[in-house]
Amino acid sequence: MNKKGFTLTELLVVITIIALISSLSLITFNSARAKARDGKRMNDIGVLYRAIETHIANYGVPPAKPDTWDALATGSGQNSLAGYLAAGVMPQDPNSTRFYIYCRNGNKYLVGTILEQEKDIQGDIDNIINDFDEGTQCVTSNNKVVVMIICDDGTSGRILVSGGVGSLANGPGLCLGKID
Repeated sequence: MNKKGFTLTELLVVITIIALISSLSLITFNSARAKARDGKRMNDIGVLYRAIETHIANYGVPPAKPDTWDALATGSGQNSLAGYLAAGVMPQDPNSTRFYIYCRNGNKYLVGTILEQEKDIQGDIDNIINDFDEGTQCVTSNNKVVVMIICDDGTSGRILVSGGVGSLANGPGLCLGKID
């Protein structure tokens, strides 16, 4: 007897292999997307750092902490980064549930965020930051009230906000600035 077609076992093996390949592809795709978002974050924080350093070269101090994130780019003179940012607007995190931070206390300042994937970042600040009264000297890109900043390249980085909801935790902290 000569049968044509596939057995149930053969079909199940093929379906299992296709499901396995699909799940591996999805994991790889999500990892690549997280790397792309982290790349944008690193670029944005670097752009802000260079804009603030140029502002300091011109005015001698970092810009004052504004009431809102966007006001940092729209003010004028000594209190603004207007003219130092190519697009004339403050960058926003590519994920709407995450944010960037700017803090200032006298001549000390910090810009930063928490990345999604573990990364050893050379030349950034790696400390618990105690130089700022975070509630009054920091502004975030989503207008959260910051209560603690921990910049660490491992999985211990945190930017905690009032009430805890929306805090960034368990990722590498990318923090640039002058805190000495």
